[in-house]
Amino acid sequence: MSDDVLSVIPTDPHWQPDRAGADRTAARATKLAHPDGSGPRAAASRRSPSRCPAAAARPRSTRCVSLGRAASPRFGIALWNPQRLWFDDEQLAALAGALGHPVRQIRARI
Repeated sequence: MSDDVLSVIPTDPHWQPDRAGADRTAARATKLAHPDGSGPRAAASRRSPSRCPAAAARPRSTRCVSLGRAASPRFGIALWNPQRLWFDDEQLAALAGALGHPVRQIRARI
């Protein structure tokens, strides 16, 4: 069985938020992705590029999700099996405001 993962990452893959910004954004992403409150909490992770090479990415790991050539971010928020396909522009703007940096989204089936 496969899972859907909707990831929110900074537009600059080298940028990292402080812990408060990461936690605030993960909480907001969870509410947006699972409006009825039934889904899992978003997993925010900070990592160094050397700890997370794409070749070593393992499925189901919240620490290291391979995003291929699209990005190799040092920070990301992973939402497993969200109740939506994508965030709309207004929701992305709200997530960017919570994080303090512009964001983009990537959807994968793992």
